[in-house]
Amino acid sequence: IFVSVAAYPPSRAERLAFLNLARAFSAGDDDDAAATDVRPRARRYRDPEAEATLADLFETAARPGRIRACVVQQYDCEAGADDALVGRLKDPDVEKRVERVRVDFRDAAGPCPARAAALARLGDHDDYVLQIDSHARFRRNWDAYLIRTLGECPARNPILTAYPAGYHAGAGSALPKDHRPTLLVPSKFDEHGALRLKGRRLAAIPKTPTPSPLWCAGFSFSRAALWREGAVPYDGSLRHLFFGEELIQAARLFTSGCDFFAPPEQVLFHLWERGGRRTIFQDADAGTRASDAA
Repeated sequence: IFVSVAAYPPSRAERLAFLNLARAFSAGDDDDAAATDVRPRARRYRDPEAEATLADLFETAARPGRIRACVVQQYDCEAGADDALVGRLKDPDVEKRVERVRVDFRDAAGPCPARAAALARLGDHDDYVLQIDSHARFRRNWDAYLIRTLGECPARNPILTAYPAGYHAGAGSALPKDHRPTLLVPSKFDEHGALRLKGRRLAAIPKTPTPSPLWCAGFSFSRAALWREGAVPYDGSLRHLFFGEELIQAARLFTSGCDFFAPPEQVLFHLWERGGRRTIFQDADAGTRASDAA
């Protein structure tokens, strides 16, 4: 399993960048899952939760040996190494399964270029791709659960996706016990006319995956062939795009024959609180942002 880790808090500037671009474009393991490789791919922007996310990713997997993570780390190279935020994992054998792509935050251009950079590291031996943010926690045996659930989707090219339920950071914080799933639904059109999404908690746990009308970037699980064969490339030219990323990519995926499903239960949890991490727009020069948006 190829795991891509990503995180990117939104801002007003990102919404305006999206509008300018838009105008320009007008559970348990099983034997069948044992032989497959899962590649998480992750992008992080100066996120202190990233190391804990990576550690939990491997610790909770049914078969951590089939996990290979790619982290696009955006940090301050002038201040030295970024080990204070994302140090090496304590287990050296696990650390060998983490590929780190380092980018100075002054050159950071948002989630789309970072996710594209992670996908470029996808290998021929990777069977599945899990795309997440760098502030996440996982249910035990998440890898076996996702592989099995993906196989239950009644579609040729299924993708499991949903806004995860939240968790609270801090030592001793327990994950929520409510495993009812969330389903992506339209929320509203914001003041700029852009469609916003939200997750709606289902009243009960369904027996099978639920068809979803939308796709989200912070939790997407699919077969690796979907990305490796280049049918739906991640557009790295969409600089500083946050709101709009999921709509554009959902349209590309759907028109390429993909179908979206929400898992029957919560598989991972997301840190929705943004107080403990910086955003690119807190750091980037306003002039650079304006030129990128134009």
